[in-house]
Amino acid sequence: MTKSRTIRWILPIAAVAAAGYFGWQRFHGTNPTAADTAQKSAASARGAAVPVTVAPVTKVDFPV
Repeated sequence: MTKSRTIRWILPIAAVAAAGYFGWQRFHGTNPTAADTAQKSAASARGAAVPVTVAPVTKVDFPV
């Protein structure tokens, strides 16, 4: 491959990698205050807890 053709591939790949890195930092970076706020708002939106019951397991035939 020629030098210009190699550069045509390397530059876009580097640009996409840089954009992905900065996007990842922007949207998935650590921001503890935003995470705490999101957890608190999600907890208040959930409402009451769902009741859970426990029953013993029995092995029986099941007609198909």
